[in-house]
Amino acid sequence: NICLLFLVPAICFSQKITFSDVLKENSREMDFEIIGKVSGNILVFKNVSSSYAVSIYKGDMDMKEKIELDFIPSKSFNVDFIVYPEFFFMIYQYQKKGIVYCMAAKLDGNVKKMGEPILLDTTHVGSFGDNKIYNVINSEDKQKIMVFKIQKKEDNYNFVTLLYDNQLNLIHKTRQSLDYNERKDMYSDFSLDNEGNFVFTKSIKSGSRDDIGTLDLITKATQQDTFSIKNLPLKKMYIDEMKIKIDNVNKRIILNSFYYNERRGNIAGIYASIWDVKGDSNYITTFTP
Repeated sequence: NICLLFLVPAICFSQKITFSDVLKENSREMDFEIIGKVSGNILVFKNVSSSYAVSIYKGDMDMKEKIELDFIPSKSFNVDFIVYPEFFFMIYQYQKKGIVYCMAAKLDGNVKKMGEPILLDTTHVGSFGDNKIYNVINSEDKQKIMVFKIQKKEDNYNFVTLLYDNQLNLIHKTRQSLDYNERKDMYSDFSLDNEGNFVFTKSIKSGSRDDIGTLDLITKATQQDTFSIKNLPLKKMYIDEMKIKIDNVNKRIILNSFYYNERRGNIAGIYASIWDVKGDSNYITTFTP
């Protein structure tokens, strides 16, 4: 056994962590988001008192340059980034005189505009309406981008979906409504597969304070104008918050949650269901204690 020790390589490899310098502008009031690596540069978005900029760092985390984003109006919100090897999209929203504008800008690895920002959509919300209505998601391969908005009106959720390709060319736009009971209905996170299918779930509580007793899978195909709603059997079990994972290789949708044997009971195990997109059917459902 001792002889074996001499056969073990003497060289060990460990992870190297490099820190950037502390800047005076990096206060607690600053909001920031790491955009990622574009054309070899590490980009970090910063928002200080509604003043927007991107700091460009080299590989050793030395700051190369800071670019002010003076084309973004003050008090913009919901800034999202979709990053590619040589450029990135920045999708942002702002409100002016009761109208919410959803805009997109394309920038290179040096944070230079590749054309002027383009208008994706507008919504009239009035002076006191909820203005944070747009959401941005993308497929795993980033070849499809979706901007969608949800507005609640009485007992309905009104959806508008705008599906784009990887150059922000509009593929399809849809308007559709779903019933919504704010005391009982819960929606999962929203996902987009590589084909452009819009995917989410609607869970319905048995009562306003009970666990979930009904589960629907809701999808919208790329060129489809209406939602397809499929009920997934829970076999008299109750579930918790639903999580979705898209399996683009096998063209399936994986759903997971904790499950309970009775209302307000203890967690009994893990619920898993797989929906086959090609066959438009439930491939398998399991309850694992």
